[in-house]
Amino acid sequence: MSPLEITPFYLNWTFWSFIIASIALLASQELRIKLFFKKPKLDFELFSKINLNHAIGNCGINLHLHLHNIGGTKLTIRGVEVSLYRDGEKLTQLPSQGYFKEPTDLYPLLFTKFSLAPDEEWSHNVTTSQDWSRQNEKTLNDAIKNMQGALKQKKEKLGEYHTDLILAPEECIYPFKKIFDENFFWLHGEYKMKVKVLTDCSKVDVEKTFKFTLFEYYEQRLREATEDYQYGSGIYWTKSNPKPSFVRVEVKEDNN
Repeated sequence: MSPLEITPFYLNWTFWSFIIASIALLASQELRIKLFFKKPKLDFELFSKINLNHAIGNCGINLHLHLHNIGGTKLTIRGVEVSLYRDGEKLTQLPSQGYFKEPTDLYPLLFTKFSLAPDEEWSHNVTTSQDWSRQNEKTLNDAIKNMQGALKQKKEKLGEYHTDLILAPEECIYPFKKIFDENFFWLHGEYKMKVKVLTDCSKVDVEKTFKFTLFEYYEQRLREATEDYQYGSGIYWTKSNPKPSFVRVEVKEDNN
């Protein structure tokens, strides 16, 4: 074939077939290409109501978190930290302890680290609280054994037909009230709450600040749970109509 007979490339259907196939391939991989160039980034939203609670004075917060991996790489979520401030002074830091897999679950699962792929979301109720000190754990275990023994002894004396609640001796109730007074910090006032989601890369950790008000009647309601301690309820069992050990308050994001 002479040079004059060579077909120009723009008239060559093999060339255009290759171009069209390349464009189609790039279009099909558009999302992956965009994700490849996106930096790792996490965002979260907090439901507008949270539960403030306590277990024999050990205060905690249950909050509904919605996490969203809006970056281009897989992220490992290590946990959640809640830093609390009341009337401008730092109170404590509450780490995540568990989460409810389903809204109807009665008990939470242990909060362990997990992964989120790009554009993946995670939405659950998370529990936060401090761990008991070893001394508090020992005191509680000893006090529970003493109360159980005292109530069992009283019940045996009253007979099997006695169905009313049985009062524990004052000396058995005192340790629980003491632990409550030493640990309880849900006092009325203005609170700020910094919620931080921890990842495997500290630069990607995200923190937001929220605020809420704890009114006096909420504080009083939380304290009323101690009235059931005289029966052992709220300590090692729960009676049918227990005094609530939580209140629900509204939170707003604080952008100041």
